[in-house]
Amino acid sequence: MSLFVAHISLRRTPDLERSISFRLTAGETAYIAAPNGCGKTRAARQLCGLDHTARPETVTSNRAISEWQGKPLTEFDARSRASDFGFIPSSPQLLFSMIGRTLRQELELAFGALGRDVDHEAIDRVADWFELRPLLERDYREFSGGEQMRAGLACVLVKGPKVVITDQLADQIDPEFRKKISALLARWSLEYGGILLHFATTLRDDFGCQARHCGFFSGQEFFTGTLQECWEQLGRNRLTLLGGPMRLGAILHQENLAVFDSVPCDARVVAAALCGPRSCVAPVVSPSPAPGNGGLTVNVSEFAYPAGDFHLRDVRLRVPSQTHCAVLGANGAGKTTLLKCIANLVGPWNGAVSINGHDYDMRLSLPKTARLALYCFQNPDDQFYRSTVAEELLECVRNIAGAKRAFTSDDLHLAESFGLTAYLEASPFELPLSLRRLLVIASCLIARPPLLLLDEPTAWLDAWQKKALQDALSVFLGQGGCALTVSHDLDWVSAVASQLVFLADGKIVRQVESPVLSAYQSLPYPPTCLQVAEHLPDFPKLWREKDFLDYLHHA
Repeated sequence: MSLFVAHISLRRTPDLERSISFRLTAGETAYIAAPNGCGKTRAARQLCGLDHTARPETVTSNRAISEWQGKPLTEFDARSRASDFGFIPSSPQLLFSMIGRTLRQELELAFGALGRDVDHEAIDRVADWFELRPLLERDYREFSGGEQMRAGLACVLVKGPKVVITDQLADQIDPEFRKKISALLARWSLEYGGILLHFATTLRDDFGCQARHCGFFSGQEFFTGTLQECWEQLGRNRLTLLGGPMRLGAILHQENLAVFDSVPCDARVVAAALCGPRSCVAPVVSPSPAPGNGGLTVNVSEFAYPAGDFHLRDVRLRVPSQTHCAVLGANGAGKTTLLKCIANLVGPWNGAVSINGHDYDMRLSLPKTARLALYCFQNPDDQFYRSTVAEELLECVRNIAGAKRAFTSDDLHLAESFGLTAYLEASPFELPLSLRRLLVIASCLIARPPLLLLDEPTAWLDAWQKKALQDALSVFLGQGGCALTVSHDLDWVSAVASQLVFLADGKIVRQVESPVLSAYQSLPYPPTCLQVAEHLPDFPKLWREKDFLDYLHHA
């Protein structure tokens, strides 16, 4: 079994295009990392036969074309390619037909689409792999983002494809399950001889370290080879194209705090490079904001969905004004549900919310709630309904203020920093997914609510876009705002948050307000810098990346 991938072309500007070719055989994995807007999704869809806008390859051209099993891909009809190739898009909703009412029905329909009889043993197998048995009889449209991604993976693998191609797979999955999925895909590849090809904005340690072939496109240069060979070539591009311990190792290497001859795929490797003589000094950290009269107070004593056993219970938290609090936890823990209760998007719920002294409960109308707490939808398409990007940017402030207004210079600066100014007259639905994500957030930021509720804000964003979002939120907080963010992007949280809340089974299990944990404290989902700190003797347990680096510079 062999897949020859010929000339995957990526480009950041029309006059700057680079391509990569490689061959994969049974059980092998390749990983392609590049910024958004370079054509990763287009390349992935072309290989699966899903991009009908591309000019078809021809056997008569002098340029090599992609081959599967020794034959040009163009010779395979749609059903054959759909049977052999499985595509996992960045938005898992695209994997569902919306015909079946339950996940089990969707899994059965996957066979019908290929003209096959339903394989119930295969359904049971993938349900066990992705821990989906409790969800099989539920409506998949009601799943959390992470549950939808797991269910989408099952819908692809249940068909028994020989090649699986992923597009930004791991953004909405909690860290523990991300490791499980990485191990499951590796097991599938090994046991069934499957070929894996990942496309993403950054190479993650849980997926990328097993790749035989790697390709990194910086926007100007293409670096190819094994992961170790690419590490040696990437230089400063490591900071934007690598994630997890590899990214932190690149920062330490660049700031002359450690030297890595090989790829630091693990926190222990990073810690080992830092071990050595170090003076013991008190950590220099920026303090968390002191509680004041403003900010957010939440007391949700009870909420339950009409179907299912999930409940929010006794959720109480306090977030001072000008504070960014991150809500963390496993998929299905209740993080999005909590935000939607605060925004009055679900109900009925028991309890009360106070924002800057304004108290309300579930009886407050949705428009009045939005003037206090504005929710940024996890799926950006759920928020759009205007015909242009410019109209969407001003829609939230128009609804809150009750009147139209023109763009201010601050609005235009925000749009420019998010890369939206070139698309002001375009339809929001024509934007790439990452820009649709930023458009939703920009519209909410322009409205300047007292409380901003962000649901997976960095999903589908690359390193440059995450930095632009970080800067915009810093301005928002500096103007007196308060932010509550649900995220699985622990290293981004480590850079932006000053307070952490952990949910499990609908309850708060831990709150962290200090930048330094005690020797006996731990976090269910530690950022990379804390993972490293826990492997260093006599090192303060710092979970904010800036504090971690500052301590190393002073020690």
